[in-house]
Amino acid sequence: METERAIKLLDTKLQDPYRILVAIKLQQISNSGNQGGGNQRRLSHILKIINNKLTTGKAMIARADKGRTTIVMYTNEYTSKVQSFLRENNFHILQKDPTKRDQRTLQSILQQSNLVIDKRKIKFLMQKKNPFHPH
Repeated sequence: METERAIKLLDTKLQDPYRILVAIKLQQISNSGNQGGGNQRRLSHILKIINNKLTTGKAMIARADKGRTTIVMYTNEYTSKVQSFLRENNFHILQKDPTKRDQRTLQSILQQSNLVIDKRKIKFLMQKKNPFHPH
């Protein structure tokens, strides 16, 4: 989880190559553990036990709001907290995704601001691929 979080801080063009490198390294670590490394097998067994306990207990692991803390909480409790947060802060579901419209508006504004922003730098301020809204 920490690796993915760090990768998301990188430039979007670099994210996928780093994900591939991480996957290769994790595969190497996993394979080295299968070649007689008792400690790696023991850790893998412990992780499976933890995962089973989380699944049977209907719990989950999450990052706490503040600090660098990891917490374990019941899934239904987490869901109810998220729902109450959304209700209390007046979040609502949009009927139509405004991302493409906003992207066109932003592009138009950037093109018109050529006295403030150099035209060669405008392309670096725009999302290249299909932008999408957060879930």
